[in-house]
Amino acid sequence: MSNRNLVVGTLIGTAFLFLIDYLFYGVLMADKLTTFVMRDSPDFLFLIIGYLIFSVFFTFVAGRYEGSMDSLSQGFIFGLVIGFMIFSLTTLIRYATEPLDMGQVLTTLVFDVLKIGLLGALFTLVLKGTVGSRDKNTGGGH
Repeated sequence: MSNRNLVVGTLIGTAFLFLIDYLFYGVLMADKLTTFVMRDSPDFLFLIIGYLIFSVFFTFVAGRYEGSMDSLSQGFIFGLVIGFMIFSLTTLIRYATEPLDMGQVLTTLVFDVLKIGLLGALFTLVLKGTVGSRDKNTGGGH
């Protein structure tokens, strides 16, 4: 993967994650996720830094699997696997150590895993030149 595509993927991932989290946590679930201890206003600097770090590594790992992410469904499944690996660990640890409601924990877990699945599908669309492209001159078949 070229540096240009790493930067593009990082920026797309950061923007996507910020917007979808804002819609879910800030708009749709703002009054429903009540047992989580939250700040009055998030520290946006650290939100952006976190999204950037995640997006750099997600883009890098996705670029390593070029050729195996040829379709939206394969990108989605790739994202689901990465999302489940990360969020099942962090969510269950939080549930084990914090006084959280299981329903709210499961809601955020499902959302977070699906969110990363969508990010994987988005990458197959946007970064088609590097993630999932096959050389048509060589047939690219299995």
